[in-house]
Amino acid sequence: MLRNYKVREYRDLLAQGRGAEINQAYAPIKQDPDVAFLKDIPVQILRNTASSAYTDAEAARKGISKFPKVKGRNKKRSCIITKELFDLQPVANDKTQVTIYDSATRKRTKLFSITVPYSSASLSKQFIISRQGRSFSFSGSLDDGQTHPDNEALLNDVAYLDDDKLLGYITGLDGGVARPLQACNGAIFDYTPEEKRQLRRHNDRIKRLQAALSGKKRRNGNKSRR
Repeated sequence: MLRNYKVREYRDLLAQGRGAEINQAYAPIKQDPDVAFLKDIPVQILRNTASSAYTDAEAARKGISKFPKVKGRNKKRSCIITKELFDLQPVANDKTQVTIYDSATRKRTKLFSITVPYSSASLSKQFIISRQGRSFSFSGSLDDGQTHPDNEALLNDVAYLDDDKLLGYITGLDGGVARPLQACNGAIFDYTPEEKRQLRRHNDRIKRLQAALSGKKRRNGNKSRR
């Protein structure tokens, strides 16, 4: 909700030629009676959401990405949980119990805990809780301890090779329908069973919506696509 509010605010400011007034402030929004519930949200989550929306808007102004969209209720929504709102407790076999709280105060209330199969030292300083419909997901990044060369190092490794030898490092990929992705060396990359079920449900929903739209257009005499 806060992200949508800020995106609309940014869009209006840009339309009025007032892009310089774009900021990360969120406190005034809590005074709006239509979103009074935001007063019960931890300030850290509001801050993180406003900051994320601001970063996306600035990237759009610089031409790096498209301008952020207002998300509908059926779209996936997420919030960023930073270190003020969670606690990490190591458990056996390099596992960690992550506990989420409702505030950063000493008298905070525990909301829930989840055990992840990674050591606390490898986990990031923030997590993301997402919701789509009735489904919730909990995600975050970690340090696997492996180092990876950057683009410059990779280019230096192959800079001395001629065209024929470079072709030996290239793998051709082809996307299809029966096989989502196949490499020229014969390797086939397919969806998992769960991904296939999700894809079928998604396609079935599209078919239902298309049928409903077709019926509405027909009843309207095809006068308007709307």
